[in-house]
Amino acid sequence: ALAPAVRLWHDSAAWHPFANQVWLLLEAMQLPYVRGVVPLSSYRTPRDAEKLAAFEAALPGARPDGVPYVQLAARKGNRSDWGPPLREKSAVDLLNALSARFPRHALLPRTPRRRAYASALLKQYPALQAAMYGVLGGPATAQAQAAYIAAMDDFEGAYSRERGARFALGSNAFPDDGDGDAAQFGGPVDSLGPFLFGGRASAVDVLLLPMLERCEANVPDPVVGGNPHLSLGRWQALSRLLAAARHPGVGGSLASVLSD
Repeated sequence: ALAPAVRLWHDSAAWHPFANQVWLLLEAMQLPYVRGVVPLSSYRTPRDAEKLAAFEAALPGARPDGVPYVQLAARKGNRSDWGPPLREKSAVDLLNALSARFPRHALLPRTPRRRAYASALLKQYPALQAAMYGVLGGPATAQAQAAYIAAMDDFEGAYSRERGARFALGSNAFPDDGDGDAAQFGGPVDSLGPFLFGGRASAVDVLLLPMLERCEANVPDPVVGGNPHLSLGRWQALSRLLAAARHPGVGGSLASVLSD
């Protein structure tokens, strides 16, 4: 087996959505990695003392509630060790940092226009994240609902291949230069694969999937969200994406990270 290149610290219950995004990213990038786990303060018990001690020894001064932490393998003399955690904290920033350090494993298209298209969607991700939190905590205001619908519509248009959508690949704003190489996200966009560029999950898919899980579970929930009219089923292409990725025959190793 290959020596691990990355160590990911996430919460021991795998509740933290951003930590799960990075976990999913490492699976999709097919980087050799190991995981360290630490309980969050919200569910910590005295039985977790050993895990907390291991975390504190590995990352002195770090807060368990600050997961995810990502460390790269390093060498000290003749032995392997772990470097300090990467400074990047958001899922998008960590994706970019890991792609730069491991370009052969990057989940971005090779051709420049498709790469620019993927980058444009990644830049929209923070707006979707903020909009989702805006509709949690009870019935949302009209303004918060409009922001959430607009953010979801942007991604729905991309995945439904809807002509005239704001983020439609092949439009004047995002001309397509796919080179036919599906392994490098250059295959035809109308291929049978469920992901943004066909049958292989790209960086956009990997970051979006855990967020869609939260949208599905939390937004319509009567306690957490209270907005049943904004359930994920309203966006059919995004619903199909999540369902396909959960299937082991389609999502592969991603399916084991995504919940049922």
